[in-house]
Amino acid sequence: MWIQYPILVLLCLTIALWLTTFKLRLKAVLSRQITPHDLFFANTQSLSERAILLGKNYDNQFQLPLLFLLGLFFVELELLDGAFWKVSAWIFVVTRLWHSYEHVIAMNLRRRTIAFTLNACSVFTLWIGLMIHMVQVTQS
Repeated sequence: MWIQYPILVLLCLTIALWLTTFKLRLKAVLSRQITPHDLFFANTQSLSERAILLGKNYDNQFQLPLLFLLGLFFVELELLDGAFWKVSAWIFVVTRLWHSYEHVIAMNLRRRTIAFTLNACSVFTLWIGLMIHMVQVTQS
C-alpha cells in the first residue's frame, strides 16, 4: 500500500532533527555552555541559535504531524485508496519538509509561514475528506 511512504519520509525528518538536536545539545553540555539541569527544565536560552531552532522544529513534529498520522490511520482503516488521499498526504509531507527547511536552514519567516499555512490546510483538507466519507458511509 502507498500509505507507508509519506509516513517514512516524516519519520526520517523527525529522526534527522532529533539526532542533530541531540548532537548540538550534547556538545553544549560537554563544553559547559549549558548544564543538564538547564535541559531538564527546558531552559535553552544559553544554547546556540541553531540548536534552539532545531529543538523548536523537532517539537513541531509532534503537533500537526500527529493529526496527519491519525488521519492516515483512518484512511488505512477505511481502505481508502484514491488520488485525493495520496495527493493530500504528499502535499502535507512536502510542505512539512519545506517548513522545516525554512525554519532551520533558510530562516525565512515569510516563506515558513506560507509553508505552515499550506501544511495546515492540507491536513485539515484530509480530515474534511474523512468526515465527508464517514457521513456518506453512515447514510448508505
